[in-house]
Amino acid sequence: MGFKCGITKVIVGPCNDRDDAVKLGNNQSITQEEAEALEEISKAGYQVEFSLLPDVSIGSWDKYKGKFGF
Repeated sequence: MGFKCGITKVIVGPCNDRDDAVKLGNNQSITQEEAEALEEISKAGYQVEFSLLPDVSIGSWDKYKGKFGF
């Protein structure tokens, strides 16, 4: 398509704890379905960062994707 929006990073959080979610950190839990969506976002060239606040990150998608089979 050729359109460049200038956004390269997607910040995710908070992600509340739920019965079907895998806990990644404090108030950061995601389901397998959410993990699949984050993997697609990552494959599209975006950096995915888990953070409750912009300067308080628990890590990137690359750090956690192994928990979901990626």
